[in-house]
Amino acid sequence: MNIERIDYSGLPEHMQEGMRLYMERGVSTGSFITAVLNNDLVRAFSIADITNTERMRDFAAFLYNQAPTDSWGSKAKVAEWKKAGGIVGLGYTEV
Repeated sequence: MNIERIDYSGLPEHMQEGMRLYMERGVSTGSFITAVLNNDLVRAFSIADITNTERMRDFAAFLYNQAPTDSWGSKAKVAEWKKAGGIVGLGYTEV
């Protein structure tokens, strides 16, 4: 996975940096992004601001089209991704 190939522009502007930090370095980014990454739809909607509620499809599209599959989908995957240090920690070089 090449860091430069991930396109965060489809996400709300105020969420792009947090998602980038998580993907690239495995940095915890807050409860909303964590709920999205954990695939916890009910929690994500219950804590989302208005913009994120309206843009939930954009988060799904980002995960499906841009994010490495082992970076999201369950609490266990998210925990492992954080522990590994994201793309940088895993040493990914190819998409």
